[in-house]
Amino acid sequence: MVQRKGLGKGQGMGYKNITGVDSNIHSESAKGVKQPQKISIFTRLGNSAKTTGDRVSKLIEQKKLEAENKRKETRLMEQRELETPEFKKLKSQEKRVNELRFQIENTNDEDSKEELQEELTSEEYQLNERIESISDVRLEDYSDTELKNLAVRIQEDDGFFSGFFGDSENIYEKEILRRTRKRKELNERIKQENKKPIEKKDDGFFDGLF
Repeated sequence: MVQRKGLGKGQGMGYKNITGVDSNIHSESAKGVKQPQKISIFTRLGNSAKTTGDRVSKLIEQKKLEAENKRKETRLMEQRELETPEFKKLKSQEKRVNELRFQIENTNDEDSKEELQEELTSEEYQLNERIESISDVRLEDYSDTELKNLAVRIQEDDGFFSGFFGDSENIYEKEILRRTRKRKELNERIKQENKKPIEKKDDGFFDGLF
């Protein structure tokens, strides 16, 4: 970019043809063509920071979504391993959905196909509801027996990367041990409380009147 500062000093006001490109700029300006504007370093840095911030925000949201999907998959796996009644209902619902899809693909009767499609929509909705319901189960909601069954079935990773990404931890064993420690602490507190003498309240003025 041509430096113009000070070149027109003492030559009067107005945008004069001081440099060789001025006449071309005047011509384009008359046609409504604007010249590229100089952007300050602060503006460029600000735009760069905003772009980087947007990318980081999107990456965080993506990681949160991936973690939530992984949590739901884990809950479904747990329910399958335990063969819970809820999971059996889900499998039955899934079977019905597949049957309806098969019937729709293999029927030529448009009226029947429309009825089957309506039923399929309802069954798919119920299937999704069951999946969401099972996925929302918390680890704390499992019984001790269920936790023990899951704890002994999990395949632990003893490889080089074990523990680096938090996937090798036996969360079921950790939860059952936490409960065990909590019960011991609670029992000890109850024992200490039982040893304390019962505090006798002073007889009030109105005691015994009623």
